Amino acid sequence: MAGRRGLLHVAQGSAFLLNGVGWTVEVMEPQHGRLTLVHADGHRESRSIRWLVHQPDARVLSEAVGRFPACGAAVDAGRPWR
Repeated sequence: MAGRRGLLHVAQGSAFLLNGVGWTVEVMEPQHGRLTLVHADGHRESRSIRWLVHQPDARVLSEAVGRFPACGAAVDAGRPWR
């Protein structure tokens, strides 16, 4: 299946690059299918998990801790798209 990505590891503390902007998952509510993303400047957005996994340009940040202050030490160790 060409072009298929695989699983995306989404957890509280995970960092992503969306449209060239760094975001961290602050709150996960998997029972409701929701999460809260926080930007380095403190801006928060509540989104569905479905919205995040269907973003074509979403990338997991492995080196997020140094680049984006909102990304804490709990960032996943760079699990790539598989």
